[in-house]
Amino acid sequence: MYLYNSATHKKEEFKTHTPNHVEMYTCGPTVYHFAHIGNLRSYIMEDVLEKYLRFSGYSVNRVMNITDVGHLTSDADEGEDKMVKGAKREHKTVMEIAKFYTDAFFADCRSSTSSAPTSSSPQRA
Repeated sequence: MYLYNSATHKKEEFKTHTPNHVEMYTCGPTVYHFAHIGNLRSYIMEDVLEKYLRFSGYSVNRVMNITDVGHLTSDADEGEDKMVKGAKREHKTVMEIAKFYTDAFFADCRSSTSSAPTSSSPQRA
């Protein structure tokens, strides 16, 4: 299998550090609001890759981060933190917002054909 390496800008043969085992670290959502289809496309791609690797005989440990602070409303790293903005919008704490939308994200994953990652960070209940 060949994958595009964004560091070298080339397609390269997929090789693991440990024979027959893959460690995947994938970016998860910033949990300040519901995910939309554009967001979910990334997570579905990660899931398809994981399923293909398993089909190909690899054991896979996929970890997904859940971002609950630190993403600003502007891509130029300016503006208000999206989590703080969401908390103000809903008159809740940042942690209440994070838990609610993290749970909603994983419910969306379950309602599609996507699998939940092996682990997520911060840990979900």
